[in-house]
Amino acid sequence: MIARRRRRLRRYAAAAAGALLLAVIVGGSAGTCRPAGYERVAIDHIRLPQDRNDFVNLVDRIGDALHRGEAIDFELSEDQLNRWIAARDELSPEPAPVRIEGLRYPHVRITPEGVVLAATRETAGIPLVISATIQVRVEGDALVWGLRRVAIGRLPLPTASVAEQLLRPLMARGVATQRTSSGEIRTSNRFVWPNGRIDACVQALTIRPGVISVRLGGRR
Repeated sequence: MIARRRRRLRRYAAAAAGALLLAVIVGGSAGTCRPAGYERVAIDHIRLPQDRNDFVNLVDRIGDALHRGEAIDFELSEDQLNRWIAARDELSPEPAPVRIEGLRYPHVRITPEGVVLAATRETAGIPLVISATIQVRVEGDALVWGLRRVAIGRLPLPTASVAEQLLRPLMARGVATQRTSSGEIRTSNRFVWPNGRIDACVQALTIRPGVISVRLGGRR
């Protein structure tokens, strides 16, 4: 009887260890898989002069319109955004306003579910792709950000805890933030446009597959 119980316990222990090992393997594989649509975008040196001109012209057009007290409408395509992001150090002598150490190969996708931001981070020599799906809308003097999905590879993470972590650096930078009852983050829709130091806000924002349409104007 005792020997039979020992054999049964060994079988249970082996089954539990196998299940645990399977969970680690599956979870690890999901974590190291690239999410759908993620690409490591390199600088397109052939298009770089045109991309630089397009970037400078857009910044100047926005600054000129705001100086005249006018609103301005413009569109940002997914392809253009990714080329600008890849060549960000070539476009402006000013350092990026937000740079998170350890993240490489940032990439943007504009989907019906929202804007998908992704980047690669190496942990113990293993490249992991971190991604977040964000929805944003304008509500008067506030921009409302909804964190719809966060994942490492294809392994989802709890959005509530990630949103809580995002609040800290925003508050540390002096950005007025508020957590809503539905878990969204509200930030002030008031900022200073750097080209001319003009007070501005987002008056309208539309996200559709592959394109973001924006209207910027003076503070209301």
